[in-house]
Amino acid sequence: MKSKFIRCWSLTGLLIFIMGISNLSAGEIYKSFFSSVAINGYDPVNYFTNGSAEKGSPDIKFKWKGAIWYFKTQQNKTLFKSDPKTYAPQYGGHCANGMSEGHKVSWTKLLSQ
Repeated sequence: MKSKFIRCWSLTGLLIFIMGISNLSAGEIYKSFFSSVAINGYDPVNYFTNGSAEKGSPDIKFKWKGAIWYFKTQQNKTLFKSDPKTYAPQYGGHCANGMSEGHKVSWTKLLSQ
């Protein structure tokens, strides 16, 4: 009986811990739990300058709002640094529909559905 009680509380504690971890990644700027890279490494400026979403380079980076942002070119990095709010995704890269419902949902979770 005692071992069942301990297992039950251990499982409960583990679930609470996992739920807490998943909420940590729902910060102001979307980044995965195991990385500080914003929006999965995509260049936030390239969409505005070239009309396409492309991955940035880890060699061209800038830290803003607790996240590391990658850029395809040095010029894109300079543009972002001069006015990050213009180029950063709305809602910090979280799903707009989830935000409208009062919670943060990663846009990458929507891609996997």
